[in-house]
Amino acid sequence: MMGRIDDSTWIIYRGMGSPEPHETNGEPIPKKGTGGRCAHCGRPAWYRLNQAISSSFSTVKNGSRAWPFATNEVCEACLMACKSLRLRCALWFARESGVWHVPTRPWIVKDAAGKGRALPGTRVETLDSLLYPPPVPFVAGWPRMGIAKGGEQNIHRVYAPGRVMPQDPLVKIQSKHVAIYAQVATSRDRYPLQVDDVHDVIVDVEEWSVARDAAYVLLRELRGDGIGQQDCVSALLTMRAPPGASIGVMRQWRDMTRPIERHHTAIWWPLFVELLRMPELVKREKQDPKEGKRHATTDERTGPEEHREEHHQRSPSAVLPAARNKAADARRGSGVAQVQLRLF
Repeated sequence: MMGRIDDSTWIIYRGMGSPEPHETNGEPIPKKGTGGRCAHCGRPAWYRLNQAISSSFSTVKNGSRAWPFATNEVCEACLMACKSLRLRCALWFARESGVWHVPTRPWIVKDAAGKGRALPGTRVETLDSLLYPPPVPFVAGWPRMGIAKGGEQNIHRVYAPGRVMPQDPLVKIQSKHVAIYAQVATSRDRYPLQVDDVHDVIVDVEEWSVARDAAYVLLRELRGDGIGQQDCVSALLTMRAPPGASIGVMRQWRDMTRPIERHHTAIWWPLFVELLRMPELVKREKQDPKEGKRHATTDERTGPEEHREEHHQRSPSAVLPAARNKAADARRGSGVAQVQLRLF
């Protein structure tokens, strides 16, 4: 069961401490409204709609959800739902007692050369927070685009009322509005998670918990088999065994994917896979059929937090004797002819 959408902005606003509306640089926003109905929630509005959103803001798909009352004014709660950069930088939960953020990525630090690396101990299990939500009523939002654009790594630069202005404040970010579309959760078992401005995801805690456990069983098998991160993600999204999987994994594939196979066409599945924490890669030795040398597979790093493997173990080849042709052997003046066959 879900609450009314117009209650969400006020839960968020009270959780923020009901601050006086302000710009991202800390400057107060003057009241220019008439006290008419808020375009979003219908409450008395003392601010103009163009004070909440920029001229480039478009609601072609969600205009009826964002402004159901079709006025050109907004209240203070809906104004701050649009203005607050913190609500567009990281995944968050809001209750009237507070707003808190949940990291989805490890904290990245840079060395003197500018090369980034993940700070040990900062990688969290994001899904745990989604599967153990706070007491109701609450509101949940995931600004996926804002996180991808660096919002989560720079949220400490966002100004907050009552705090000292950062030396290098973040006043703008390329992100979608999330809070203005978010709905109120009235159940901890099934609740709405607003993802950017387009995805209305219902988190079914029991279903997601079963899927998480099954997905981790599969991932541990694949990583233990020397499969790289990109191929593991692709396997979860398509439910197809990745290139280079061993015979043992291939034999178990149907059993391992059966608990989650029905989910891979769901709208929420790619979002769910994105939040899974990738197990460590187990390096394995493989035989080079050409050189006869044993070497370990490598896990090529393409970023400070991502581990990708480009060298996949290929199916073994066998050298089998070809059919004997004594006349041909005699003409070549050599021994037994040979041919290579791919086993799998």
